[in-house]
Amino acid sequence: MENDNNTINDCWNKIGVWRTNDEICPTLSSVIHCRNCKTYIDSGLSLLNRSYSNDYCNNNTKIYKQKAESKINEKISVIIFRSNKNWFALKTSIFTEIDNNKTVHSIPHNKNRFILGLVNIRGELELCISLNSLISQSHDHADSPTNKVKLIIIKLDSGKYAFKPEEILGVHSINNNEIKSAANIITGDRDHLVTGSFDFNEKHIGLIDEGLLNNQLGTLRT
Repeated sequence: MENDNNTINDCWNKIGVWRTNDEICPTLSSVIHCRNCKTYIDSGLSLLNRSYSNDYCNNNTKIYKQKAESKINEKISVIIFRSNKNWFALKTSIFTEIDNNKTVHSIPHNKNRFILGLVNIRGELELCISLNSLISQSHDHADSPTNKVKLIIIKLDSGKYAFKPEEILGVHSINNNEIKSAANIITGDRDHLVTGSFDFNEKHIGLIDEGLLNNQLGTLRT
């Protein structure tokens, strides 16, 4: 129940089930619990239906507006590289290292065009993948396995993977508002792994979704 000062009279804390003294509400014996009491229910409804001051609305509008603007201007760090003829980017959160002199070991009787072979990553054999085959519909052999190549190593929930880029631009920061919808016509994205795009140094960069990439690569281990 509300009083003249538009505040809630929380009798349930004073003489109800949440009381801290010996005084008991006479209605409690019939309703069993304050949640069943009309006073408690009406007080809850009045709290939800109460009018808000202009200051309250204005302050909350500013708070939510600031959060939206900060999200738009938020920067993300990516590593930009070229695979075959296309330029791509991956968030650096999944990037672990670049190895300039890594040996790719072929897998006997391997018929999976997505897998180039195995590489030793800090004492553990991991898959070296053909990123170009995963993303592009091209069936060329630009990603054929060779010895002593430069590899980018990434770590996903499904494990560590290596892939061979043709060229690496390095790590760069971009704003969220620079990311546009993916241009599948340009990237030839076969499984929609590229979910965004942006321009950098007069190059059109496809941003690969790490979650979708993780799901796709996880199937190679089954």
